[in-house]
Amino acid sequence: PYAGEMQRFMEDARIDDMLTGKASGQFGWFHKMNQFAQGFYAFGDDFWKIIGWENEKANLVKAGIPMTEAEVMAAERIRNTYPTYSMVGKSVRWLSRFPLAGTFVSFPAEIVRTSANMIKLTASDLKSDNPGLNAIGRKRVAGMAMVSAGFYALSAMTAAALGVDDDEEEALRDLAAPWQKNSTF
Repeated sequence: PYAGEMQRFMEDARIDDMLTGKASGQFGWFHKMNQFAQGFYAFGDDFWKIIGWENEKANLVKAGIPMTEAEVMAAERIRNTYPTYSMVGKSVRWLSRFPLAGTFVSFPAEIVRTSANMIKLTASDLKSDNPGLNAIGRKRVAGMAMVSAGFYALSAMTAAALGVDDDEEEALRDLAAPWQKNSTF
């Protein structure tokens, strides 16, 4: 989502026109560097999506799903559970151009979309009559629970290591911005 949004900001600012237009001789090196950076960033996203697809496909095949069907199901699951800029809605794209909304609003929107899809997918797997899919659902529930609990555990361990007690945390909450009052510090 960040790469796509950054690319759209650059299109809005017409930076690419400047780099490839009449003044491109002065900025040709910057244009090539920019293209390389975008490709490198996209490679990172694509790499993990490919790894995720391969893992998901292997789990589905292990659950007894035929290979051709498993490939399609894995692709759909990865598309729905990994942040993908092309899946950001038009309202979020419009909001990202509004200066008071903040920058890079597509990433939080993608986190909401992918989290909701993970919950739907998990529920579907748990309700499945296929014992293999049911096992995938149980594994996914355990993983989501561990990640959720991990943030609270990290917060408690950090507070204990730094000697932050409840009174100090409450004082921090009093000084925090209104939208952070109930955050996990």
